[in-house]
Amino acid sequence: MSLLQVNLSTGLSANLADSQGNLQRVYHQRIWQGNSESAVVFSLVSQSPEYIKQAVGQHEYEVSIAVYADTDYEAQYVANQLISILEGWRGSFNGKTWHYTNYLRTVENYNDFFEMPSVVVDFQFIREN
Repeated sequence: MSLLQVNLSTGLSANLADSQGNLQRVYHQRIWQGNSESAVVFSLVSQSPEYIKQAVGQHEYEVSIAVYADTDYEAQYVANQLISILEGWRGSFNGKTWHYTNYLRTVENYNDFFEMPSVVVDFQFIREN
C-alpha cells in the first residue's frame, strides 16, 4: 500500500493509473463491496523465514497482485506499471530494512465472476528480521 501510495480513505493509488490516466483503486484480498470491479487486488501468498545461526535472519514474502480491467490491453497496461514501480525496490519502511523486490511472473487470466480480463503479477519481497 505504501509503495503504491494508496489513500486509505478512497483506496486510490497516487502513482498507478490506466492508459487514460485514471488512478486505480488498490485493495487487500478483495474489492470493497459496492465499488467498481475494475481494480488492483493484492494478497500475501506466503511468508517464509530464513534461519541464520538458529534465528530468523530474514523473511521472504510472496505477494500476488491481480489487475482487473475492462479490456486485456488495460489490464496489461496497469500490470506493466506495477512491474516498473515495484521491481528492484529496496529501502526502509516501518523500521524494517527491505533488501530487494523480485518480479517473479505474469499470468493472463479471465475472471468469470466479474466477467473481466485480468492479469496477475507476482513479486517476492525480502527483508531483514
